[in-house]
Parts: sequence; structure tokens; C-alpha cells
Amino acid sequence: DCIKMDMDMGMDMEMKMEMGMGPGCKMAITQPRRISAISLADRVASERCEPVGKQQQGQGSQYQYQQGAVGYNVRMDSSTCAATQMLFLTPGVLLKKFHSDPTLSEFTHIIIDEIHERDKHTEFLMIVLKELVK
Repeated sequence: DCIKMDMDMGMDMEMKMEMGMGPGCKMAITQPRRISAISLADRVASERCEPVGKQQQGQGSQYQYQQGAVGYNVRMDSSTCAATQMLFLTPGVLLKKFHSDPTLSEFTHIIIDEIHERDKHTEFLMIVLKELVK
């Protein structure tokens, strides 16, 4: 199930890029646990042959930054950049984003994965999203 999810997300983003929606597309994909969000971001980025978020390369004073379209944002840890189009995050982090932007205008797509693993954050997120799409 975990492998299927990251492959589907990578293919979905590739299809949107081919259709000309790529640059304006930004997906939020919730995962019930921090480790799931981080590992899926790593896996999708690896399959796309790019780094997760923004990574520093080089040594000494010769640093270069490589940016990837895949990132994650979990409590107390984040790896994103301006180029991030696919953001894996926990429901709690998405709710915090909702508090600062009630329309979640940063995202074009919101995907709640593992919805059957309900907790208080996921339950509230479903209520909020239902009202948002009305």
C-alpha cells in the first residue's frame, strides 16, 4: 500500500506536468505518522532522481543548492523549498496551515491517505475540508 501510494503520486504529478498543469500544481498529501510522511517523500524523490526539498551540495565556500519538487513537513522537521510541488505532511501540520490560511490556497490538490487510521486531527480535517469544498 505504501509503495503504491508513492508511485501513484509520482505518476499523477508527471501527468499534470505533461498536461501543462505542472508548474502551478501543488499537492498536499497527508500521512498519519511523521515517519510515513518522511519516508514517502524520500521514496518519491528518489524515483524522480531528485533531492527532497532543498539540499546543500559541495564543500568549503563552494556550496550549491539543489531543489526538488518533493518535500515533507512534519512536527519539528521540514524539508521544502520554493520548487516543492508535492508536500507530504501529517494531518496536524495541515490543520496548522489551515489556521493561518483558511482556504488552503497554497494547494491545488489535497489528498488524505490512510483515512481509515482516524484520529482527532484527521476527523477535524475532514470536517474542515468538507466545509471548504462547499
